[in-house]
Amino acid sequence: EDGEAKGEKAEYNFKTDQGWLLGNVIAQKGASTLKADKIWIFSRIHMAAEGKATLTKAGDSIAAERLDYWSDREFAETSGSSAKLTQADGSVVTAAYMNYDMKAGVAKAIRNVEVNSPPRKLTAAGDNAVYNVGTKEKPGDVILTGNAWAIQDGNKIVGDVLTIKSDSSESAAKGNVKMVIIPKDEPPKGGPPPEKKQPEDKKASGEEPGAGKGDKKPEDVKKPDGEKNFDEMPQEKPSEPPVWEPPEFPN
Repeated sequence: EDGEAKGEKAEYNFKTDQGWLLGNVIAQKGASTLKADKIWIFSRIHMAAEGKATLTKAGDSIAAERLDYWSDREFAETSGSSAKLTQADGSVVTAAYMNYDMKAGVAKAIRNVEVNSPPRKLTAAGDNAVYNVGTKEKPGDVILTGNAWAIQDGNKIVGDVLTIKSDSSESAAKGNVKMVIIPKDEPPKGGPPPEKKQPEDKKASGEEPGAGKGDKKPEDVKKPDGEKNFDEMPQEKPSEPPVWEPPEFPN
């Protein structure tokens, strides 16, 4: 299947099928699109893109400082210090190196792999990873290996091998598994205190405030022998103050 390429400058040898394109280069073949600052053409099936190189197919894209692409196999691999794979839903996988088999729908990420998926509220990482794009009949996943961990909705899972499903919030771990789960009905730390219940209106129910079942009214409480209620005790009248008389002074 033939393709086309365009840029600001170009040179091509029809005998050797070799050449180059420079300046905002776009090369298309089938459903794949390759963009870069420049593209080197080594043969009819092999080209290399350098400078902001990006290869896109079916909404997924892989980017790096340099991308080598073999169109007959629909296979790409990265060169440089970092690579990034962006899925159609906005999820991103980064690593030091990647290769992407577009026919099989499988991308492999090597060293310092990180996954960030805003749609799933998920962050994850591991030494290496395999990303299976999946289909409508078989959803894809990301398999992290080596010091793998994932955090989703505040829950954390750690293991030697961690599989994250792309169509759900499910994760599975193997080897030295550790999990930290936060119950959904537990209020987060630092949140508002639990609401207090409003006290019942005792007057409406005919009960005295503070009186419970089995409680007696004050007049029904029997005093110990020899002790009387306050209203039964004799009340003494207060004594009147003495009349003040002026003292007599000597003449």
